[in-house]
Amino acid sequence: MEGVQLDCEGSIFLVTLSFANRCKTLRDVIEDAGTSGVIPTPNISPVYLKQMVEWHENSQWKMIPDGFTPKEDMSNSSLMMKKKFEPTEWESRFIETLTGTALLELMLAANYLAMKDLIDFLSHVVIYQKVMGVEDRLGSIQDMYGAKREPITEEEYEETANEPDCAFIKVDK
Repeated sequence: MEGVQLDCEGSIFLVTLSFANRCKTLRDVIEDAGTSGVIPTPNISPVYLKQMVEWHENSQWKMIPDGFTPKEDMSNSSLMMKKKFEPTEWESRFIETLTGTALLELMLAANYLAMKDLIDFLSHVVIYQKVMGVEDRLGSIQDMYGAKREPITEEEYEETANEPDCAFIKVDK
């Protein structure tokens, strides 16, 4: 099997050219240096690289239709994608395996490799599976990613309330 070798934290992985071409970062490296060497991926854990490859091999999600270019997207708003989130059976099982931390790390890995389809898919997961319909949305998101909610003191509130208008927009009710 012809492929590309990736170095993840000292482990060498052989991925298909199809996977590499789906990732803009890898595609750019291959264009510049070819496929003969090992490509370092220092920001990706082997666990998440395996999940990315598994998603690539099994998912039917495709964000960008053939012939669609970002230039067209910016110049003609009617070409903007409006995709309803309807995961396949395999994608639904994949989503169930993702905890908040795993979802975040997988999104960071997809972002590092510029794997736009996976970023789009995971964004839909966050929006439709984690946020929609939750009463305390901010608290839910903070809990999901382990972010701490620190109470703000009256003094801190007064300091921020007096910031310039460019920092805060006052809304009249």
